[in-house]
Amino acid sequence: MTDTARTLSALQTLLADNTAEAISPQDLRDMLVSVMGGYGAAYAAADASAQSSIGTSLTKLTAWADSVTTSKQCTPSASTEDITVTVAGIWLAVTALSFSGSTNTTFQVRFHVDDVDSGMGFERKIGAGGDVGTAIGLAILNLSAGTEVVDLFIKADGSSKSVTVHIGSTLALIRLA
Repeated sequence: MTDTARTLSALQTLLADNTAEAISPQDLRDMLVSVMGGYGAAYAAADASAQSSIGTSLTKLTAWADSVTTSKQCTPSASTEDITVTVAGIWLAVTALSFSGSTNTTFQVRFHVDDVDSGMGFERKIGAGGDVGTAIGLAILNLSAGTEVVDLFIKADGSSKSVTVHIGSTLALIRLA
């Protein structure tokens, strides 16, 4: 039988008072899989090509991730720049995004779940000198198993803007509970 990660309430029911001695070896393996947590990341191992046509509406940040880490309980994808959760739970989404872009432009980056804005992310202005800098975004997300995809969306304070994501940029998920 496959080891199954379970929610806290399912574990509490499964491992309740054992006076009937009904806790099986499978129940214990399921408990271990559940408490060990999940993780995974997509990242840029090299500078990406510029993404243009960024405007005042959120649009998916594309063509930046080219590598993935080992993962557990989620599936990161370099080709689609996202992470699909395979185990339900409370997940910490983290991004460290190093980017440059159109000068004198404020960019907002948001975490999306199944293309729906979570409202969480960060805002960063690229100055007149065309600087490159890193911004960090964090979100705690309640995700369902196998059905939800986490990715990054971006918008600018004007139309026809561009952004280039640089080496080391990362989108990661860590299961908390």
